[in-house]
Amino acid sequence: MIYRTLLILPIAFFITHSAQAQSGIGTVRGTEILSEMPEYKEMEAKVAEVRQLYQDTLQLFQKNLDAEVQNFQNQQGVYSPEKRATEEERINQFYKNGLEYQNIHLGPNGTVAQYAAQLLQPLREKIIAAVKAVAKQKKLAVVLNEEETLYADQTIDITLDVQLYMRNAK
Repeated sequence: MIYRTLLILPIAFFITHSAQAQSGIGTVRGTEILSEMPEYKEMEAKVAEVRQLYQDTLQLFQKNLDAEVQNFQNQQGVYSPEKRATEEERINQFYKNGLEYQNIHLGPNGTVAQYAAQLLQPLREKIIAAVKAVAKQKKLAVVLNEEETLYADQTIDITLDVQLYMRNAK
């Protein structure tokens, strides 16, 4: 009898402790919160405008490259071997410059991506502040981004609470 009590007591403590720990965890769908912010739509428009400027320049660059290649193909029969090699090298360098421009401005770490990150930072801070406020209200010790979580029960999702908090905070 005493052994049963000693065995049940730690299990009961573990279950109670585990339930308390679970009640201190929440999740949010960060992408959903971000995408519903009016400021995010404005940010997307600004980034799209800047991206379009770089893409327009790149298209003009491509048009010029195509013209250079066409001109080379039309005249390569009259070029000496040295002149042909020089022209090929010039066109290859022109092409490499275009790729470099594309990578510098439109690549994953390029000018447009950095601009987007710069505009996104204040929005991210606003979301984090709202999540912290809701977490304190609900006495949550940890809030995880649901998109990066393998599994989370929907009962611990506080996304709607965060969105409501952000709407009322304005």
